[in-house]
Amino acid sequence: MASLFPKSFKTEVLTDKELQRNSQIIVLKWNSTGTRLSYSKTDGSVRIWKYNSGNFTDTLLLPKLFEKAVGDINWDPTRETRFATIGRDPYVKIYETTQNNKNYHQIANIKLENESINMLLRYSRCGKYIAVVNKSG
Repeated sequence: MASLFPKSFKTEVLTDKELQRNSQIIVLKWNSTGTRLSYSKTDGSVRIWKYNSGNFTDTLLLPKLFEKAVGDINWDPTRETRFATIGRDPYVKIYETTQNNKNYHQIANIKLENESINMLLRYSRCGKYIAVVNKSG
């Protein structure tokens, strides 16, 4: 029977000097094409690493996207460089990075009607919808 998993995995150590400043990683996510690896931190920031030809290059720090921790990140499955984030507040923020991963801009800042704390978010497979789960259910 053929194995579905590789016989060995390649490991890579990625160093983030900012983590040494009392910040911890909360969520780690790949985009749908496997060209971006992102993680959110307790200081309200997000770091994105570009992955190209077997190497991590061009790290981008997005500082203070939220006042509190970035609770979740989800990449748009139809756009390699677009992702949505939630903090521990009623907002969903959508960002896009440049193709070279050097800059970013905010596309949307959506305040949800429910004032509850957002916990999880997911794009639909088609990329047209975002589902959000908050603390009130």
